[in-house]
Amino acid sequence: MRNLAIFVFSIFIAGCSIIAKPAPSIEYLMLGNNSFSKCEGKNKILVFVEQTKAINMFDSRSIIKINDKGQVDTIKGVKWITTPSDMIYKNFLAAINSSCELDANFDRRNLVLKTNLITLQTDEKEATIGLGFTILKDEKILKSSIMTSKKAIAENTPQNALIALNLAMNDIVTKILDEIKGSI
Repeated sequence: MRNLAIFVFSIFIAGCSIIAKPAPSIEYLMLGNNSFSKCEGKNKILVFVEQTKAINMFDSRSIIKINDKGQVDTIKGVKWITTPSDMIYKNFLAAINSSCELDANFDRRNLVLKTNLITLQTDEKEATIGLGFTILKDEKILKSSIMTSKKAIAENTPQNALIALNLAMNDIVTKILDEIKGSI
């Protein structure tokens, strides 16, 4: 009788392991590819980069997707490695440090770059990033604007959406760095 009970119990346990579904796999992604060239220049303009602020909806580790009905959804199976505001801040630091004319600094007495993430989303056809930015010197606003970059998605897959988002991010970073250089 004891052997029968052990046999039935082992069949029950084995059955539970067969029925159990594996946990879904999640791929972690990073915004920005840090493909900026390194340049050692002289007399660089020092820039203090403030931590990027973001609208709560877009400062999530989930990647936002708008479907063809205009409904907000997330891309399944992928997440950002950290919040978009952290990745954008890191992108600006890397881009400024690799610039021949600019250098990141942690002194507010230099130029200050403030950025606000307004939109970060994809749909079936394009990826969109919108950033508000302000460039200040001695608490005086030199330039303040909103930049948006939209890049086409080659095929509706998470990997292609990420490629398009990175292209849009690089586009905006380059444009804002040009604005910093032009504001002096």
